[in-house]
Amino acid sequence: MAGRRPEQRELAEALDVDDFMMDDPRPMAYDVVIEAAGSTAAVPVDDIVNNDLTIRGSFSYTASAWAETVRLLNAGRFRPLPLVTHRYGMEEHADALATLSQGAARPRGKILFEL
Repeated sequence: MAGRRPEQRELAEALDVDDFMMDDPRPMAYDVVIEAAGSTAAVPVDDIVNNDLTIRGSFSYTASAWAETVRLLNAGRFRPLPLVTHRYGMEEHADALATLSQGAARPRGKILFEL
């Protein structure tokens, strides 16, 4: 796993990630890469063109994607809760946004709004 913040290492370890790095991943070291940050900076266009890489986009809101997600959850193959590091009620939305926009005292993963 490659991260942009050092505190993400703790989250990676909680999810049993084998290797965490802060620097750019080793070029051409992987057969498949999943970019989940949603940042255009995470996908250098020159690397794609120069290395003749294939990009496959996906939109996860299909019925088959959700069925697969439920299957993985039910089988215990996917444990998303360690990714949730902060929980807020809807009335605390300003605090949640502040947490997203600044460095947190503890590692920040996903923020969950509890209804």
